Amino acid sequence: MSSESIASLPFEKRVCRLGFDVLSPASYDPLQKKHVARQAMYGITPEEIADIAAEIGAELWCINMHHHGVYYASELVEQDPHVNPEHVKRMVDRARENDLWVFAAPQLSDLGFDVDQLKIEGEMDKWKVHVIDDGRDIPLSPKYQSFASTGFTEWMGRHMIEHIEMVGVDGFWFDGTPFGTRTVWPWPAGGVGPEAAERYKRDTGNDLPTKIDWDDPNFKRWVKWRYDVTIDCWDKVTAVATRDNPHVVPIMNYYTRPSSLIWNVAHPLRKIHDSHWVPSLEVESSMLCKVGRALTPRTEIYFWAQGSHIQEIAEGFLPNFDPDRQIAKALRAMAHGLVPHP
Repeated sequence: MSSESIASLPFEKRVCRLGFDVLSPASYDPLQKKHVARQAMYGITPEEIADIAAEIGAELWCINMHHHGVYYASELVEQDPHVNPEHVKRMVDRARENDLWVFAAPQLSDLGFDVDQLKIEGEMDKWKVHVIDDGRDIPLSPKYQSFASTGFTEWMGRHMIEHIEMVGVDGFWFDGTPFGTRTVWPWPAGGVGPEAAERYKRDTGNDLPTKIDWDDPNFKRWVKWRYDVTIDCWDKVTAVATRDNPHVVPIMNYYTRPSSLIWNVAHPLRKIHDSHWVPSLEVESSMLCKVGRALTPRTEIYFWAQGSHIQEIAEGFLPNFDPDRQIAKALRAMAHGLVPHP
């Protein structure tokens, strides 16, 4: 199938998605309980990595595109000096030979790299997300951007186009999607910075609330407003990408409301079937499946599965980061409903 057809797949069609970062692999060894040196590309070629992904039986491969900079020759963002910028394109080209869709797997609000200041000198400071007072002393983070920022929204749209034109990805799977920061737990709620204040005043005629207060009608108005701003930001960012390539598929990691992700982190429960993007729910219950269908029939449902041991990429990191070929194939069969499972 082509990237053109994936956007119109019905909910009942399962697609086996695989995600692992081969260009700058995770360096935490859960057995030693410490970070250790890890070789980019696991010491093998981009083509061999793509062949492994295909052999496992995946149909869609999500590849991380940045760590300390992006992994390709970007004009908007500094490059990661530890990664050969040719490797991403080589992996994408080989994946296509194996009939694999390839999605970029960036963070949305968490820009863990240095943006080229020559292009937006003095502008990026305005993008930062300020969190509302919840009784904790939480400093402003340089990494997290506000969905209420027009500058950030416009820039991220251009950055998505760059992924499409320079790397040739079929879509995006965005993580890091809360309207706030992830520097402390529980994650705080964002949306009270200077740009947010101007926009809130313009949209509602009110000043921003200064703290969490459920007895304050203006605070409750702000909670709804930040949900509206979140969806508006995602719509505008992905509209830019889909205008550049109508067949590209943007997916957002969509937090519903399990006990650990309440209003300040969760995303709104509303019909979003007209959006350019698709929500993705981490699901372990039939109830959340029903929530996903209510949002839009295009909702992606995923679950985490970790096994062992592909020798070429394991580097002794068991049981994480190295899915066993046979286990992966069995999980794929389960995803397609071909075998019974609990």
